[in-house]
Amino acid sequence: MLRVGVGALLIASLVGNVLLLLTRHAESMPEERAPTASVEHRCPLVPPSPAPSPVTTVPTESVVLPPARAKVECATLEKRLEETEAKLDHLLPIREKFERAQRSPETEMRARKILDKVIGSLSASEHSYDVECHAVYCKLEILDESISTNDWMSAVQGSLGFSSWSFGRDGTYAQLPGPAQSAQGLLVSAIGNAVLASPELAACKKQNPTKGTMTMLVTLTATRRLIVSTSGPLASEPVGGCARKAMEDLLRGIQIPAEVQSMPDLPIPFPEMSTQ
Repeated sequence: MLRVGVGALLIASLVGNVLLLLTRHAESMPEERAPTASVEHRCPLVPPSPAPSPVTTVPTESVVLPPARAKVECATLEKRLEETEAKLDHLLPIREKFERAQRSPETEMRARKILDKVIGSLSASEHSYDVECHAVYCKLEILDESISTNDWMSAVQGSLGFSSWSFGRDGTYAQLPGPAQSAQGLLVSAIGNAVLASPELAACKKQNPTKGTMTMLVTLTATRRLIVSTSGPLASEPVGGCARKAMEDLLRGIQIPAEVQSMPDLPIPFPEMSTQ
């Protein structure tokens, strides 16, 4: 019995070893893949591209314009270019126009004549400002720190000798028009400032506290005289007559610049009177 049992154990051990060897052999063999059947496309998915055709160069003949026609077309193109540049220049800020132009001592001299009066009225210093002009564009720098920013900005904008101003961190720039237009602006400024500062007009308001409005129209005649006409509810009232006379006296004291030969009519509203 003992021999039979031992024999059975030996047989079982042998069978187990055989199975283990078979398993390891199966794992070490490469995996067999099923053969792939070749697929034949009867209609190709992408048609074959045709062979590139040879590149041929067509000779071109250069066109030579007659000298007279070429000169005319060149002049036309130059004129269009100048017109385009002028339109673009008009859109540029004053600062950029100033930087692109050449310095002009003549414009600086004209600008100083205006600024000497405007800035000079705010400062006793002989060097209260500095100005540099390129073409008709000027850069202003206030040197007298005692002048408040509001005062000098209001003063220069109130002088119509300059056509436009630009204020910013990069500086203060202005455009000075031609002598005739600039002188006309100075004349209008002089009339307006004189009206605001007139004690006679102020007295008319105070002595004749009549409600209403009136327009005083200042005209420069062909003989270069300044005259005034009035219209509106107050024109026929005592206050209107008082204001008209005060205005006539005021205009006689206004000096007309030699460059001014004409001026658009200047309407000046006479403020509403209030009864005190």
